[in-house]
Amino acid sequence: MISDRTDGERALKAWPSRNLEQLVDDLAQLGRRWRAGEPVRVPKVTVWLRSGATVTGEVVDLHQDRSGTRTLVLRQHTGEPAQVDVLHLAWPALDALTVHDLGTLDKPPETLAASPTRAQLERHAADVTEALAQKVGTPIAFVLEPAEQVEPLDWLLRQVEEVLLELTQDQRFADAMRGRVRQLKLGLSVNAGLVFADGVLTFTTPTAWNKRTSREALERELRALL
Repeated sequence: MISDRTDGERALKAWPSRNLEQLVDDLAQLGRRWRAGEPVRVPKVTVWLRSGATVTGEVVDLHQDRSGTRTLVLRQHTGEPAQVDVLHLAWPALDALTVHDLGTLDKPPETLAASPTRAQLERHAADVTEALAQKVGTPIAFVLEPAEQVEPLDWLLRQVEEVLLELTQDQRFADAMRGRVRQLKLGLSVNAGLVFADGVLTFTTPTAWNKRTSREALERELRALL
């Protein structure tokens, strides 16, 4: 029987079953977010090749060209911290993959700044709504749902702030928000989500870091909704 006494054992119980291709796709998404500057943990993996050889490192991308050929891009561990080696593996060479340190995937990066207080978070939300109202031309209310953990809401607020302030630089997007979006609501949920109904844009995020949506995905969803 698998216990849940450690972070790794708890993470294993929640780990979804996927085929190799789906797993590598998910790891590549984390790698792209890390390369884009997002504070995410990219797990160490060992790739088992059909030749019998193994390589260890972090998945930083999964490239697919126009012909459909897929290439796994791996930052390879060499034992020299200052040395960065990037390995490109043809997809047919892959046989299996081991994900190491599973229990750390849903935790915030060690470099993350300390979380604000609830009062500081609400002041930040007020500043965001004021900046958005100036860009859109109509008042916008901001609601932060009650939550025991402030850090996920702080992260979500910063994501929403960056994406919306950038998108509203486009006058067409600002016009689309004007008169339609009356309120922004942020909360926690099991999965990341974005819903627009009755003038309210509701953003939700899970507490687990590896399940949070990327900035690019959030931008795409907002463009599609509005």
